[in-house]
Amino acid sequence: MVVKRPIVNIVGSHVDEWNDLSDPLGEFLASAGCHLMTGAGAGVMTAVAKSFTHTPNRMGSCIGIYPIEGMEDISLPKSKFPN
Repeated sequence: MVVKRPIVNIVGSHVDEWNDLSDPLGEFLASAGCHLMTGAGAGVMTAVAKSFTHTPNRMGSCIGIYPIEGMEDISLPKSKFPN
């Protein structure tokens, strides 16, 4: 049986992690049975993804979408992709 889960997309600062907000959000989404999708960059996206994936007994998956073309226009170092 296939279980359909909502997908929640999180984007935010690629500089600041805002852990006081990101950590509880990632834990909540994991415990709510959602999938998490981020831009796979640093900052908020990394913080929420870490919190989400480290939550015990989560049911959803963490999905990171990152560019494969046009990276020369992004000010973030390529080493920061994917988180």
